[in-house]
Amino acid sequence: MSSKRQLGAVPAPADPGPSWQQLLGAVRALFVAFDAELTVTAYAGGLRGIHGPEPVEAIGQPLAGVLPGAWQHYEPQCRRALAGETATVAVTAESGTRSYELEFTPWRAPDTAETGAPDVGVGVGAIRGAVATVRDITALTQAEHTQTRATELFETAFADAPIGLALVGLDGRFMRVNDALCELLRYSESELLSASFQEITHPDDLDDDVDQLQRLIAGEIERVAMSKRYLTKDGDEVWSNLSVSLVRDDQGRPAHFVSQIEDISERKRLEIALQHLADHDHLTELWNRRAFEQHLTRQIAQCRRHATPAALLIVDLDDFKAVNDTHGHAAGDALLLCVARALRARLRGEDCVARIGGDEFAVILPDATPGQAAHVARVLTEEIGRTRIRIDELDVGVTASVGVTCLGQDAPSQPEAMAAADRAMYADKLTRKRRL
Repeated sequence: MSSKRQLGAVPAPADPGPSWQQLLGAVRALFVAFDAELTVTAYAGGLRGIHGPEPVEAIGQPLAGVLPGAWQHYEPQCRRALAGETATVAVTAESGTRSYELEFTPWRAPDTAETGAPDVGVGVGAIRGAVATVRDITALTQAEHTQTRATELFETAFADAPIGLALVGLDGRFMRVNDALCELLRYSESELLSASFQEITHPDDLDDDVDQLQRLIAGEIERVAMSKRYLTKDGDEVWSNLSVSLVRDDQGRPAHFVSQIEDISERKRLEIALQHLADHDHLTELWNRRAFEQHLTRQIAQCRRHATPAALLIVDLDDFKAVNDTHGHAAGDALLLCVARALRARLRGEDCVARIGGDEFAVILPDATPGQAAHVARVLTEEIGRTRIRIDELDVGVTASVGVTCLGQDAPSQPEAMAAADRAMYADKLTRKRRL
């Protein structure tokens, strides 16, 4: 097994499976999201109904009313999570019969690498609230009274846990793994015990993982809690919630890690699928107008900051209404799909192309000079002009008008750039009509 960080290409995720509500409901934990006003905004998990109200009753309620234990025991941790820290506290329910572990983590705006485009008006990484994860630790608390009993409970929990568990050395090598982890990663026990976590971690997540463990060893944090990707023996990508604690020896020196690895791949696939629906045109699978305008805003900022060139193209199909009126909307949709494929075929991978209206498309050309942008506009016009579909023994095609506006260090705002490209497109359309 290679120890290189570059572990090869990862196949695309499978189609989404169960909903995230169903997945969370199968987990023996309670997840409570709350905002800066300490008001509950989401409530799910396998502990609901055992502790606290049902989801419909919890939403909009004060956080103190739905979490176990006395409010003053965990209020500071709530505040720390809203300030960007992760905090953990153990509490006892008011009845005194059950104990819980509450972990508070900040909820941040998603990264563009995962979602395709950030939420409008919210910076990447901005804190939008926090999430309390409640786990029932009554059995573990009671087991502390007897070392023998504690050992028995640990052995049973380790072997039968529904999530992956591992003891990991300070060098990253696996010392012990349970069946759930072997099944998740598709390695045998012996194969994992001869490997390190570095070898099966997605290269893009490795540096952050190692940095967090170094902070844990240094005593800067009490626990590592992060989402990361592993690579299975077959090379598939597995998203997980990783929780790592540090075990010290009798002299207080770091001895090894205890890792809990919960598979959240289906939830991630669902999130990615939902984000794709939100950002892409349902017919052509190109970016939609909302996502395109966000891409354009970022491109303009880059042009201004680094004085790099770029170009914006608006592509409008000529007399497209006649296709719908004569041959029907199904024919019009088929022609739009052909145009979308033609645009993608003639553009680079780094170019951004979108359908921003019924028969209107838009393109961003990063690092394109005015001359290059004009050349691309001519190529796209010619390519669309050659596009044909067959309807009732007839070849049906369409022409296009293209407007170009160049961007640079003095690039206008996103709406101004769109308006300028629109004007250029209508000027091109008028010129084309005069030639006919």
